[in-house]
Amino acid sequence: MVELKYDPKIEILKVKFSGSIELEDIKDYVKRIVDLDDLPTNLDILNDMIDVDQYVSVDEVNKILRAVQPHLANYNRVRVASVHEKPQSTAISTLIRERNRFENMEYRVYSAQEAALEWLMIK
Repeated sequence: MVELKYDPKIEILKVKFSGSIELEDIKDYVKRIVDLDDLPTNLDILNDMIDVDQYVSVDEVNKILRAVQPHLANYNRVRVASVHEKPQSTAISTLIRERNRFENMEYRVYSAQEAALEWLMIK
């Protein structure tokens, strides 16, 4: 399950992942972001993936990046802070960070939500 909530006070889209997450869930999450109205063109996203069992394979990482690519044109800059505790989801997010070649997207992986928020609050 994926819940999205934009916090206008701090200008961060907070995303809570829970349960089992597969490739199609991630693709759906990307489409849902695009459908949200009134997001800033400098978009900051906090992905809370602490309680998730991620069933995305290493081979599917490039599919995730291809799903993101066409939507990045809608934004000047996208910063994603992804928070993890479990090794599998941490590994997949680390691969996303390493394979990211988009000039207007920065992706970082954290183990603590406080550190992720601190980075996103730097405007």
